[in-house]
Amino acid sequence: MSAMLMSGCGRTWVVFMVLCFWQPYGGFGDGAIACGGNHLVHHRISHWNPPPQDIVKLNVDGSYFQDCQRMGVGGIFRTSACVCLGGFQGFAGVGDSFEAKLLALLSGLQFAWMKGCRNMIVESDALEVVNVFQEITIPFHKHLGVIQSIRDYTQRNWNLRIKHVFREANQVADLLAT
Repeated sequence: MSAMLMSGCGRTWVVFMVLCFWQPYGGFGDGAIACGGNHLVHHRISHWNPPPQDIVKLNVDGSYFQDCQRMGVGGIFRTSACVCLGGFQGFAGVGDSFEAKLLALLSGLQFAWMKGCRNMIVESDALEVVNVFQEITIPFHKHLGVIQSIRDYTQRNWNLRIKHVFREANQVADLLAT
C-alpha cells in the first residue's frame, strides 16, 4: 500500500491505494438479479480484468474541478499477471471535463510510446472520448488539436486498441486523476 499526497484547488488529500491489487479479479462479481417492487432489476457490476498474455493494459481517466476549472489526468499500466509497470498523474491546466479525459488519453499514449510499449489495450470510462476515435472525420471540434494529436499516436506502428469500460473497472485511474 502506498500513500500519495495530491492537491488541487486549495485542497489536499492523502490517498491510500493499492495500485496493482485494486480488485484485479473481482470482488464485485459479474452481476446480480434482484427483486425491485413488482419487477426484476438486473444490476450490471463490472471489475478490472487483466489483458491477454504479452499485452499491456493502460487505464486512463481525467477529472475536472469545476470550482477552479482545473483538470487532472491519471493512468496506470498493468500486465496480464497484474504487475504494475508504472503510472502517471498530474494537473493539466485549465479546461473542461472532456478535455481532461482527452489529455489523460494523450498523456498515456505518449508515456507508452516513450517506454516502448507496442502491444496495448487502452481503457477509458469516458464513452464520448472512445466514440470520437470511431468517427472517420471530425470537421470541427473545440478540442480538435488534442484529438488530432491522439489520432497521430494511434496511427503509429503499434498494436493499439482503445475501448470503453465501465467506471467500476477504471477505479485506479480515476483515483490518480483526482
